[in-house]
Amino acid sequence: MKIEALIAGRPQPKERPRHNAGRVYTPAKTRNWETAAALQLKSATNVRGYAAPVGVRIIAVWSRPKRRPSSIDPAEWNDGGRIWRTATPDLDNVEKCCNDAIQLAGVLQDDRFVCLIESTKLYGAIGETDHVQIQIFNL
Repeated sequence: MKIEALIAGRPQPKERPRHNAGRVYTPAKTRNWETAAALQLKSATNVRGYAAPVGVRIIAVWSRPKRRPSSIDPAEWNDGGRIWRTATPDLDNVEKCCNDAIQLAGVLQDDRFVCLIESTKLYGAIGETDHVQIQIFNL
C-alpha cells in the first residue's frame, strides 16, 4: 500500500485542547485543518480501516516570507531552492495534526499503527505555496 496526498494551505500544528465550563475541545483552527486534510486524504485513496504497521512521510512547506529571516544564510536564501525552516511551529505538533487527519479520514483504523515517521519542515522554493505532502506506506 502506498498513499500520497497533497494538502493545500498552510501547515497547521496541533493546538492544545481548550477547557470551557467543564468541557474539553479541540480549537476550531486545528479541527478545520484536520477535517479539510481528511477530505483530501479520502479522495486520494479507497483504503479504509487499514490495521497493520505503516510509515508516514510528512513534508510541511511554508511559502517564503518577503524578507529573509536572519537565521538563514544570504547565499542559501538567494539560491532560490527549498530551505530548512527553524521557526515555530514545532514539527512534532504538525505531525500530530497530520496523524489525526489520517485517522479522521478512516485510512487507518487507529494512528497507533504508525510505527515510523519521517518529517521535514521547509520554506518553499521561490514561488512555491504553502502545503503539506503526506505519504503513507507499508512497513
